[in-house]
Amino acid sequence: MELYDHNKIAYNKLVTSFEITNRAAVVVPTGTGKSFIAAKYIEDNPNYRYLFLSSSKNILRQFRNNFKTLLKKTSIDFVAYPSLIAKTNIEVLNKKYDCIVLDEYHRAGANLWNDFVYLIFKNNPNSKVIGFTATDIRNDLDNEGNKRNMSEEIFDSNIVHKLSLRTAFDLGILPTPKYIRAIYDLKEEGDKIIDSIKNGDKNKKIVKDRII
Repeated sequence: MELYDHNKIAYNKLVTSFEITNRAAVVVPTGTGKSFIAAKYIEDNPNYRYLFLSSSKNILRQFRNNFKTLLKKTSIDFVAYPSLIAKTNIEVLNKKYDCIVLDEYHRAGANLWNDFVYLIFKNNPNSKVIGFTATDIRNDLDNEGNKRNMSEEIFDSNIVHKLSLRTAFDLGILPTPKYIRAIYDLKEEGDKIIDSIKNGDKNKKIVKDRII
């Protein structure tokens, strides 16, 4: 698998980091190819047993569909974070893995399943843990009243590669968005609707259309 240059940089830093520690995070914008970095690591380490966690079954399904040939050669379990609380996944919680991939790892901190994620870590103390996210900060607060930083909580702040959205635009990795600004006078529109109502039944359809 040949990676784009920006993903190759992230991948090489990831591999180098694993020579020192077993946990490494990559923080890059959505759409820059996080899944390809994960797939490349799986390709280079086909004999590992993997657990791939993500926020939804749709994301997991997409990964499986995109890398069907690669995954046929690998032992890998796909589980959505919310599914960790289901009794049917007790086996996953106690299973042994060589590598755990946390896609959108900021979501691993949700109260409902955070303890289950840490149980997996506890049962796999020597497993490599790879994290991917576009933002590592959660909206809920820690004990000190600060927004939780999942890079600190899970990866001891070991972010091996970080790419800002602005940099992704500047480098042409992502297409630059077009911003459209407009002034919309709600009072004027409201007055029009009120006038329409006052004018009687003939304008009921107009009123209905505008409200909808």
